[in-house]
Amino acid sequence: MSEMDILRKEYETILNLRQIRFNTNPTLTHVIKHLWKAEEALLDLMMNTWTRDEIMYVVNEARVNA
Repeated sequence: MSEMDILRKEYETILNLRQIRFNTNPTLTHVIKHLWKAEEALLDLMMNTWTRDEIMYVVNEARVNA
């Protein structure tokens, strides 16, 4: 599995967590806290390995799916 595949998988995980955020789950605050940490970690990875165009694509996808 390439690093790009790993990053895509992480991004899918973030999208799944983002969907959970809209539920009335009692652990909502906990999920959101981890979501923010995951987004920060993914952004750090992307800044080191992805081009600006790839990063902007992911950011735009996140906005559409938020």
